[in-house]
Amino acid sequence: MTHRIVVLGAGYAGLGAAKRIARRLHRDETTVTLVNVTSQFVERIRLHQVAAGQRLRTWPLSDLLADAGVELVVAQVTGIDVERQTVALNAPPHTVDYDTLVYALGSTADVGTVPGAAENCFTVAAAAEAMRLQPRAAGLAVDRRGRLIVDDTLRSASHQQVYGIGDAAAALTPGGTESRMSCQTGMPMGQHVAGIIADRLTGREPKPSRLRYVWTNISLGRYDGVTQFTHADDSPRNVVLTGRAAARFKEFITRSTVAVLRHPGPYRPTRRVARLPTSGSPVTSSREAGVPRYGIRSVLGLKRS
Repeated sequence: MTHRIVVLGAGYAGLGAAKRIARRLHRDETTVTLVNVTSQFVERIRLHQVAAGQRLRTWPLSDLLADAGVELVVAQVTGIDVERQTVALNAPPHTVDYDTLVYALGSTADVGTVPGAAENCFTVAAAAEAMRLQPRAAGLAVDRRGRLIVDDTLRSASHQQVYGIGDAAAALTPGGTESRMSCQTGMPMGQHVAGIIADRLTGREPKPSRLRYVWTNISLGRYDGVTQFTHADDSPRNVVLTGRAAARFKEFITRSTVAVLRHPGPYRPTRRVARLPTSGSPVTSSREAGVPRYGIRSVLGLKRS
């Protein structure tokens, strides 16, 4: 029986997670399906450039997923049935069944809290055509801001077959606060959840993940910017980069995100599934299944405890 892994959302977190999961597990034992509302990868951290009238390079998901072993489904998610373990879509195949679900649908700007914001403000939180699933249209446990509550292995607090990554999930930082919504946390979460899922499916208990921050940066036009370097808990260090150097640094980071998504390594040896679990059933240990115990090194800020 094939174990079906479905990833919802092809942003910074979901795209990397899907590609890395497909490389960690044998294709004759698992399938990986990536569902996204558009056929393009949207560089969200460049959407302010779109607002300024610049034309950005397009990134077809079919190109980014070439030879990755991931099936792409272009459709909007309209609902999740966590009891039947199915995802409803607005386009063919209309439903997708899963054994493991990775929820990476991102976030939208909140224009309803401040009076008048909805009528008078403009946002660059998402591409105009992007539609996000409301965490409340799913039955999963969420916090007061509508983000998935996950444990220290990024698994849903209410449904063990579901994992939350990126802006849609509220993971904990070393300081005990909720993770900040950014590609700096979304990309490492996507990379690390692949190892967590591979661990569990091959009979190895994953170690807790730890989010770590390095900096916060913002560009102010093409030739100015501010970069605040931080401690692991996101508190500021006494190191700041400004001016053209900060703008160039921001551009370098922005370009490198696509490079990482194209090649979300380093890759570890592909492992076989110890025993394909049904809903709620445990997997055998790697020793019982005769599965080699490979180590997993986290990248981009996520480290093993």
